[in-house]
Amino acid sequence: DEARQQKDAEKRVKDEARQQRDAEKRAKDEARQQKEAEQRAKDEVQKTKDAEQRAQAVARKQQTQTVTQKTENAEKQSQALTQKIQSADQQATIKAPSQKGEKGATSKVKKTEKSATHEDQRTKEQKNGETEPVSHKRIRIRLIPIWLRIILLLVLVIVSVMTGAVVGYGMLGGGEIAEVFKESTWTHILDLVDKGK
Repeated sequence: DEARQQKDAEKRVKDEARQQRDAEKRAKDEARQQKEAEQRAKDEVQKTKDAEQRAQAVARKQQTQTVTQKTENAEKQSQALTQKIQSADQQATIKAPSQKGEKGATSKVKKTEKSATHEDQRTKEQKNGETEPVSHKRIRIRLIPIWLRIILLLVLVIVSVMTGAVVGYGMLGGGEIAEVFKESTWTHILDLVDKGK
């Protein structure tokens, strides 16, 4: 009986050890499955990021294409306008010599039209019910506006005065260049000028 009980006890110990090994194996399998699930989730996140980057790149390309199309359209329109202006100038030059031959009343009418203001011309056209051909004038576009020219002039004057003072006092006069920008130097010079009077 004791030998049988001992065998049963050993058998139970072996069964428990086997169950423990099975439990550890199951735990390892679950851990592996969990790692695989995390890796899959990371891969999906990476795929979504890649898809977003691709979508952004496509959107950027479309924006650049629309911008280039708009610029091309604007260039075409400007070329068409310049061609229209040139053709209008050519028509005006063609009409000008034929009008020079007319004398008498037409020359008086031209003089009065030149002296009349734009409003007078509009009222005359409205009264007569006729529309005269509109002369196309070239519009002068300044690259540098007047206010910017004035500011640039003032800046250049200030810079030229400062460089003149630096060259005259610092280089030719033998003084230090840094002293030119001190107030005490100029008060001393003004005192010397006042004493000389």
